[in-house]
Amino acid sequence: MAYEARFVKDGNIKIGKMWSWSKLAGSGEIAGCKGTCGEHCSGCYNAQNPKKSPCYVFKSYVQYGWEKSTVVKGHIRNTLVMRNNTTKAFEDIQAQLKRARKKPIAVRVHASGEIETVEELAKWLETAKLSPNIPFYVYTKAYNIVDKVLTDTDPADLPKNFFINISIWHDNGIETYNKWKHLSCIRAFVYDDGQYDYSDKLKINCYCPAYDKKGKLNHDLTCDACKICFQEKAKVCGCYDH
Repeated sequence: MAYEARFVKDGNIKIGKMWSWSKLAGSGEIAGCKGTCGEHCSGCYNAQNPKKSPCYVFKSYVQYGWEKSTVVKGHIRNTLVMRNNTTKAFEDIQAQLKRARKKPIAVRVHASGEIETVEELAKWLETAKLSPNIPFYVYTKAYNIVDKVLTDTDPADLPKNFFINISIWHDNGIETYNKWKHLSCIRAFVYDDGQYDYSDKLKINCYCPAYDKKGKLNHDLTCDACKICFQEKAKVCGCYDH
């Protein structure tokens, strides 16, 4: 049976009304499909006690019952289509954007899951070019993939509506961000747990307003209303939680 890669309504209250593309999160396996979060996902899925998994996405999988969840099935479907035929996956994605009567406010790439290949990131850049009036943005720890794609791409060919937020926590990701920070598409999204001094490596110039210093989420503020992660002022955005 041929499956179509599709945008998934994840029920993520933080995203609001924007569209989101998701694959299977974490490094564990569900229904024969391994998660996509890769080398920097260590212990995010507790197979012995899934409810104790540190990964908040896996906690939601368990909470809502991944065996019957249409959301989880959608994440698995998108993961398998992307792995088996990346070109086909993006044909599906681009067709869905093209035929939409009401275009999305923005597209959050990988509301769950991670970029797995150079081809995948390159195809997202191509897709953004085809929809120049829609902002696309992603948070990623796939540092080597980002580095390879940016090395091989003429800066003039980078779409102005695709924003790559390098996910940084402590030393992780700082080198990649500093190498490419001169590009307008590159942002840093910095986890500030109060246990690390970033001041000599980068300057946080704003904070995600969705969380206070105690990590409490403001449920009334959604990403589609905020838009800070794809604005110029958010070049280096800190966050007290995620």
